[in-house]
Formats: sequence, structure tokens, C-alpha cells
Amino acid sequence: MSLLPPNEEGPSQGARAGQSGTSLERIVEAVFSARKVRPCDYNSSFDYGPEYQDMWKRKDKLLVRQVRIKGWKVDFLYIDFRRDLRVPIECKQQLGGGTTDEKLPHVVDKLVGCGCVGFWLVLGGGGFSPKMVHVVQNKIEKLSGQHKMRGHLVFNEGPFLQRAVERLVERGEI
Repeated sequence: MSLLPPNEEGPSQGARAGQSGTSLERIVEAVFSARKVRPCDYNSSFDYGPEYQDMWKRKDKLLVRQVRIKGWKVDFLYIDFRRDLRVPIECKQQLGGGTTDEKLPHVVDKLVGCGCVGFWLVLGGGGFSPKMVHVVQNKIEKLSGQHKMRGHLVFNEGPFLQRAVERLVERGEI
């Protein structure tokens, strides 16, 4: 029996899912920050191409939050100005069984549609069905080949996320 009134039972399932997703985004920001990549909010000056970078000599690396690319908002856009590299990153966390894993194939389609040289789909929480993870991994490999891009499924389990960020930031490997 709850001690709260019926309309104040605590956060809804959607609210709990949002909080869970936000915690994964904070982890991603922290791992990039540890590699001296500054998380920040979007600024229109980030859209200038390489022809303007020579004028401003910008060589930093940023992790930009909530960027709209071709009508769809991604959780992050990693920008390495020196390499002229942009990688959209979408984070999905699922702590128990649920519908998030059913949405993963659609998320992959949206990431491919961004038209970048590559993308990351970061999964956390361990609640995704192994079958769906396998389906999504196969889809990423197939679409990456068709669109000549590099898509990656990155897990926030153990050192996987840290190693992936290190390769991206240090060597430009998507």
C-alpha cells in the first residue's frame, strides 16, 4: 500500500526511463571529458566547414549535446575540427525488459540518414534482449557496407566504452 495519494505514486515508467537514459548520457560525457573532449551545447559556428577552419585555426574536439541533423535530434555529435570528423552518437539504456530494444532498428536507420562518415549507438543497462542486439548488429554491418560508412554498436559494459572513446579521440577511428 502506497502512502502517497493515487495521483502521486512516484515517477511514471516513462519518467524513470528518461532518468535512466540521462544517466547513460552523463557517463558518455564523463568518458569523453576524461579524454579532454569538452561537452557543450550546440552553437551555429560549429557548422562552418574546413574552408573557414583554416581562417580560424580551430583544432579542438567537442561533444555537442542534442544536435539536430536532417530533422532528427541525436544525443551527441562528436566533432574533431582538426580532422574534419563528425560522428553522431545516440545513447539507449534499458535496465530490464522493455520496448527500447524494439526501437533500436529505427534508431540505426536514423543514424545512417544523418549522412556522416560513421555513427555510434551506445547501449547501457544490460536489459536488451541478446536476440535484438544481434539483429541490430547485423543491420549496422549491412547498412554500413551499403552506405560506405562505419557504424558501431558500443556497450557501456566494462572497458568497451572507454576503449572506443580512446580510439576515436586519439586516432580518429570511428
